[in-house]
Amino acid sequence: MGEGLERDEPRGSAASVAGGQLEARGCGGDEAWLQVTVPSGYSLIATASITPVLSLNPVGSDIDMELYASGGDLIGSSHNIGDTESVHAF
Repeated sequence: MGEGLERDEPRGSAASVAGGQLEARGCGGDEAWLQVTVPSGYSLIATASITPVLSLNPVGSDIDMELYASGGDLIGSSHNIGDTESVHAF
């Protein structure tokens, strides 16, 4: 993950990030928790994608993404097969 974004931390220790584009690097197979504040009346569109690096051949990848409210309720998820996931919360 990027600078200051630790992997394998519990959800309550999620790194707070600002809106916009965030680029991070990491190895697959682990959970990564991030926290973003969405002002009342605004929407959130979260998209995650993975791009293999240093590979001469295509690498199969499958990521999943879930979006939780601050109280822990699941409010959106994307579990498609492939290297891109997107969750919309309005």
